[in-house]
This record gives sequence, C-alpha cells and structure tokens, in this order.
Amino acid sequence: MVKSSDLRIFVPIWTATNITADTGAAIYDTLFSLNSNYMPQPQMVEK
Repeated sequence: MVKSSDLRIFVPIWTATNITADTGAAIYDTLFSLNSNYMPQPQMVEK
C-alpha cells in the first residue's frame, strides 16, 4: 500500500481522513473475520 501523505493519526476512530481509514482497514480487518453465522472469528490472533 503506497499513500501520498504521511500517516499522522493511527486510530481510525478519532479521525475521518482517508489515509487513516485505509491503514486501519488494512491492519484491523484481517485480525477478525465473520463466519457463516456472522459471528466474529479470530484470523491472525490467538484464540
């Protein structure tokens, strides 16, 4: 992922900038995933 500006705020909840939202999605989206019953299941974290 190559971005055009620096990432200054790391928490996507505190800001609405696209670079922070994209980085947050790239990091946090892969930690948990929904199963067929739409229940969160760990992917890249220990159970």
